[in-house]
Amino acid sequence: MRYPVSFDVLRSLRESTATVTDGAATVPMPQVCDRAARLARTLTEHGVGPGTRVGVCADRGIGMLTALIGVWWAGGAIVPLEPGGPLQRLEIMACEAGLRLMVSDDRHARLAGSLGGDLVVITLEHSAAEGPGQFNTAAEPFDPVAVPADALAYTVFVSGPAGPTGVDITRRALANVLAVGHRDLGLGPDDCFAAVTTTASDIALLELLLPLVCGASLVIAAAEDTREASRLRALIERNAATALHAAPHIWRLLCRDGDVPASLRLRLCGGDRLPPDLATSLTARDAVLWQFYGHTETTMWSAAGVVPPGEGPAAIGPAIDHTRIYVLDQRSALAPVGVVGEVHIAGVGVARGYLGHHRMSAAFRPDPWAAEPEARMYATGDVGRWREDGGLELTGRTDRRVTIRGVRVDCGEVEAALRAHHAIRDAAVAGVPREGESALVAYVVPDPDGPARSAAELLAVIRPHLRAALPEPMVPTLVTLPALPLTRDGEVDRAALPAPEWPGPVTRVPPRNPVETAIAGIWADLLGTTEPIGVHDNLFGLGSGSLAAVRFASWVADTYGVPLPMHRIAAAPTIAALAGIVSADLNSAPAGETTGDAELAAMSDDELDDLLRAVRAARYRRTAPRDGQ
Repeated sequence: MRYPVSFDVLRSLRESTATVTDGAATVPMPQVCDRAARLARTLTEHGVGPGTRVGVCADRGIGMLTALIGVWWAGGAIVPLEPGGPLQRLEIMACEAGLRLMVSDDRHARLAGSLGGDLVVITLEHSAAEGPGQFNTAAEPFDPVAVPADALAYTVFVSGPAGPTGVDITRRALANVLAVGHRDLGLGPDDCFAAVTTTASDIALLELLLPLVCGASLVIAAAEDTREASRLRALIERNAATALHAAPHIWRLLCRDGDVPASLRLRLCGGDRLPPDLATSLTARDAVLWQFYGHTETTMWSAAGVVPPGEGPAAIGPAIDHTRIYVLDQRSALAPVGVVGEVHIAGVGVARGYLGHHRMSAAFRPDPWAAEPEARMYATGDVGRWREDGGLELTGRTDRRVTIRGVRVDCGEVEAALRAHHAIRDAAVAGVPREGESALVAYVVPDPDGPARSAAELLAVIRPHLRAALPEPMVPTLVTLPALPLTRDGEVDRAALPAPEWPGPVTRVPPRNPVETAIAGIWADLLGTTEPIGVHDNLFGLGSGSLAAVRFASWVADTYGVPLPMHRIAAAPTIAALAGIVSADLNSAPAGETTGDAELAAMSDDELDDLLRAVRAARYRRTAPRDGQ
C-alpha cells in the first residue's frame, strides 16, 4: 500500500508516547510538543506564518528539537545553522535565506544575532517574556498553524561552485519520506533511535523526526559523541539503542572499535556509497541493513532497499513511493538495462529549486514522462546503469562533486577559497581514494614571490583562512606543485595530477585526565574542528593564531584562576604541555594578567569577536579579486 503524501507529521508528533534524551535530560514527547507550541505562539507574534524562513542556531539536544518543531508549528520553514560552522559561511546563509528571525539557545544567542544587522533572536531558556526577542514560556499553547502541502518545510544549504547554495523543500516532500520510513522500517515503541548527523545536513531532520512519528524513543548525540568510536559506542550501549542511521564513515568508526553493538537491530546507511567490505561488516543474523540513495535536491531518500549478505556492491533501489528514477543517455532518452547514463530523479521529492542567483539552475528540468503537468526532474550528476535484477548501480559522476565524510563538497568552492589566499597562485581540488573512503586533496601552486614552505607549513598558514570559509570536512590535504598540468586546450589535466604521498598512520594520544579533556574541548571550539586533537599535536600547526591563544588564556584564567602569558602558550603549544602548566599552577598562582598583551587581555568577548570579524573582512578585501582582474 502506498502512503498518501498528506501524512500529518505534527499530529504524529503530538500523539507520540516516545521520550527524547540528550546529554542533560530525558523528556516525554508531549512535553516537548507543549513547549514547541508555546514557542510557536511567540514566533507568530513576530510575524511567522506559512513559508516564513526562521533560522535555528542551537546545540544538538532537546532545545534544538523544540525549536525545529516550534517553527513548523507556527507554519514557518526551518533554516538550520550549525553553531560550529564558519562564521563567514553562516553569514552568507543567513543573508541568502533572507532571515529576519532566529531561534537560539543562550550559549549561541550572540552568534545568532551577529549573522545579520536586523536579526531578532528568540532564546529558548527564558522562563517569561522579557522584551522583544524573548520566548515567553508562560504563553498559552495553541494548535499548529494550517499550511498547504506545498508550503516550504525547510531550506538547507549545500556546497556549490559559487559558495553555499540553499535548497527549498516542501512539507509534502518531507511528509512522503517520513511516511515511507514509518511504514517500511518497522520502528516502534520498543525501539530507541540514536541521531548522530550534524544539523548542517538535511538527514539530521529525518533522524530527529522519523523515530518520533513511529513512537520510538530518540537519543540525540552531542557533536563530540560522533567523533570518537568509544564515545559513540558508549552512547549506543548506555541507551540500548536499536536503530542508527549514519554515513559510511560513521559506521567505519564503529567497526574500527570492534563489532557493531549487538543492540542495533536496524542499521541504516545513506549519504554515500556503501562499500562491499563495510556492508559485510554490518550484516548480522539479528540485524537488518538498509541502503538509502538520494540527494538534498530530492528530499533525503529517493530509493531504499534491504542489503542482502553477499559479495560485490549492493544494488540501489527500489524507488520510494511517489518517486521515479530515470537513467538517460546522451540524447536524453531512457537508457536500456546495462547502458550507462546520467541518473535523474522525479516525483514529489524534487525540490522547489535553489535560492537567489542559483534559482535558474539547469539541474531542474521538465519531466517528459510524468502524468502531472509541469512536473520536473533533477539531474543528479550521478552516472549509473540499470542491472538485470532491477537495481541501480552507480559508476561515477559527470562533475567534480565528491562526498567527504558524508558531506557533499563541490571542488570548485574549495578551489575558490584557496585562490582567495595571497599565498596561493592556483589550485585544483579532487576527491582521492584512501583507505576505502574519499579524501579531499588540493593540488596548489604557491605564490612564487612568497617564502618557500612545505605543504604542511603552507596548510598551517592558510588553514585559518579556509576555516573562516569552509566546514572542517572541506579543508583539504595539500600537495604543492610548481605548476598545474594542462591539456592542449589549457584546462587542468586532472588525470595527470600525481597521487598524494600519504603520511604514515598518526597515533593521536587522547586526553588522559580532566584538565587535558577540558583543554582539548576548548581548543576544538577555538579551532572550529570536529576532528579529535591529540594531546601532543602542535596547536599552531593545526591553524591556531594569536587571537585564539588570547581567548584560551582568558578561559584558563576564568576556569582555573591561572595566569597564562602568551609567551608560555607559544613555548608550549600542545594540550599536554598546557595542561601540565595549568595543573602545576593550580591553587598556587596569584590571579593576574592572562596574556602578554594587556590591551587584548582587557577586551570583552564581544570586542574580540568584533576584532576577529574585522580581521577576516580585511583579509577578504585584501585577497579578493578586483573587477577586471
